[in-house]
Amino acid sequence: MKKLFLMILWANAFAVSCEKKDRCPDVFEIPVQLTPVKKEYRVGDTINIVSKFHKDMKAFNYEGEHVGTIDMEGVAWLPAAHFNRLDTLTDTGEPAPSNFRTLCQFLKDTCCALSISDYSHGGNSLVGEYQFAKDSFFLRYKLILKKPGNYILSHYSFNYRGSSPHDYPGKCFGQPGFDINFRLNAGEDNNIDLLAISPEPFWNNYINSNKDNLFHNRGRYCFKVLP
Repeated sequence: MKKLFLMILWANAFAVSCEKKDRCPDVFEIPVQLTPVKKEYRVGDTINIVSKFHKDMKAFNYEGEHVGTIDMEGVAWLPAAHFNRLDTLTDTGEPAPSNFRTLCQFLKDTCCALSISDYSHGGNSLVGEYQFAKDSFFLRYKLILKKPGNYILSHYSFNYRGSSPHDYPGKCFGQPGFDINFRLNAGEDNNIDLLAISPEPFWNNYINSNKDNLFHNRGRYCFKVLP
């Protein structure tokens, strides 16, 4: 009888735990807008990237279900961006590194603390933080295209699940943080078909095999640059 009672208690606790987990905010979505939207640009053309969103953000659980709206003021988003060639196959087993210094010209906006950060192994990325004013987060930068080729622009965050992000209302006890989905141009096509013609398996196979999670949720955009 005692064993049955303990089993019932354990089952109830497990059910409550699962129900609580279903309400935990695991994922937040950040909108990014890129203009002008094209598949082909010319050397010297400028691409504009803007990201703006209200501090009251929709939260989603691990299954992608909406679990409420949370005030995220004070949270560090730690955004980053990569600029890679799609048309290059290296002999290192890794895709060609991101390089804002040689492939394009980065134009920093006075609004935002973005800068180029170099890797010790070569290449670089954009890193920084959103500006917060009144009730919204804001980020903006521009790229002037310098060399012909096929490219992919990607958006990331260093504030991710497991990296001890800033506490926020609705964070479950013991929760290892949250993930961020960057939705570029409201989830449009973003020239994803260019992945298939890349000679690099990382792009044409790995990324192309899971388009929702590895392309659309990472704020990626493919394009060609003509002379």
